[in-house]
Amino acid sequence: MNGSTQDASEQTGTITAKALLTAIRAGTDSIGIRGRALTDRPSYSDAFIFTVEAHKRGKTSRDTQTTTLDVPGYVSNGNTDKREIRIYEGRPYWRYCEAFRPTDGFWWLYSSEAILDVLEVLPSAAEVSFHVYLDAGTNENLIGADQTAPIGPNGERNPWAGQDKGFHGDHLYLLASYMVRGKRKERRYLISTTTGPHNSARFGWNRSA
Repeated sequence: MNGSTQDASEQTGTITAKALLTAIRAGTDSIGIRGRALTDRPSYSDAFIFTVEAHKRGKTSRDTQTTTLDVPGYVSNGNTDKREIRIYEGRPYWRYCEAFRPTDGFWWLYSSEAILDVLEVLPSAAEVSFHVYLDAGTNENLIGADQTAPIGPNGERNPWAGQDKGFHGDHLYLLASYMVRGKRKERRYLISTTTGPHNSARFGWNRSA
């Protein structure tokens, strides 16, 4: 468990795989994960508390049951859509150049199958946490301009030529820590990904200046 997660767990307490599995099973219709940052000190990874909201619909909206559970974790900060052109071996490419440190965020799990599959095979006493890794899946194909577009007088390419670019690939991980024959095992599981522009339904709202 890293320092950021440890900070968050001081407020949530230790959350086990069994507790999280019970909460998620209680809301088989939809699951959302709402996160909020704990500190505002400059850091690459910020401590977060993630509130799992598991909903089970009834016959009417009033009959909907919501089960919540606070889970510790952290967010690795990413980038906004601001880009700059760099030159590598005589060829231009786009690169994100502005940090994105969210204070809050929401991650919608369109399917609970991935996280249920993991929780059902973990030891019930395993300590679990979440890690939102912004831009973990971002690469040059998501950032850069279409390489078939004509080069402008300053070496730039039209970023919207051929196909839309300027996308971010974000990852949500479930982390687990447990003992096996006296040795601690640490595991991480990718349970959800999103790809889209920054000014969309992306995890996170930026911090105020």
